[in-house]
Amino acid sequence: MTDQTSPDYSDEEALRQLTRLADAIGVDLDEVEQSGFEANVVGIRTEHVLISRRLDSRTYFIHDSRFGIDRELGFSTASDREHFDRCREILDQLGIEASEIASEALVTEQTQVAFVDHGRQTVELENVREGKRFARIGRRAGAAPVWSSGLVLGMTREHRIGYLQLHWPELSSHTVHEAHRLAHHVERGWNPPEQPGASIESVEAGVVHSPAIGLLMDVYPAIRVVYAPSDPRYGQKPVAYLDRHGNAVPVPRIADLSAEPLQQRASVSAEGH
Repeated sequence: MTDQTSPDYSDEEALRQLTRLADAIGVDLDEVEQSGFEANVVGIRTEHVLISRRLDSRTYFIHDSRFGIDRELGFSTASDREHFDRCREILDQLGIEASEIASEALVTEQTQVAFVDHGRQTVELENVREGKRFARIGRRAGAAPVWSSGLVLGMTREHRIGYLQLHWPELSSHTVHEAHRLAHHVERGWNPPEQPGASIESVEAGVVHSPAIGLLMDVYPAIRVVYAPSDPRYGQKPVAYLDRHGNAVPVPRIADLSAEPLQQRASVSAEGH
């Protein structure tokens, strides 16, 4: 006899969950053209909309091809607050507490069209126009920043989702606890290693993890040290992620490139037996 209360772990249920999420946050999927799984991602595609999520992380992607300048759905010119409120609604739908929001910022694209006259070998520039607007939400776990997490939202003219990337992996209590311990050490005079040709600009403890696009999810509590180059010709600031002893933590991976093919692993296992 089948237990009617047992969870449904089928692929069909994973797709239904994604459909329910789309409906909850106001994404109209209309007629589905394709759906399925690829690596660690499940996705649904219609004529205009693609929605997908990672299976190993609280990570979601949405893109509507009609969103943008001179496109059918245009882009939102709503206020900063309206963008941020929409972000908070989405986070709430996913069970993410507002207390995890560390920062809010609105970024506006600047666009300019150029025409090249090959005969006269001249370039004519149109006036600069304001382009799409994107709300960016940063994350914290308690008082510790989570540098790799975040939400990026672009809304259409009617304030529906035109673009979304939400990368907000769940963190273990041990990871968060160690991040706060590292902050405790920093507050009490923890000394970062010196960097030749640079001075220490900032020291902060938090959590770093793998990016949204990837096949793996590595998570590390770390102390982030930003260095300011002494030579002004070097514009990029060196950044180090360190443990409590001043040693570099591993770089969070995107994919395990050294993995052996499945067939090879299976033959090695058989030989071992």
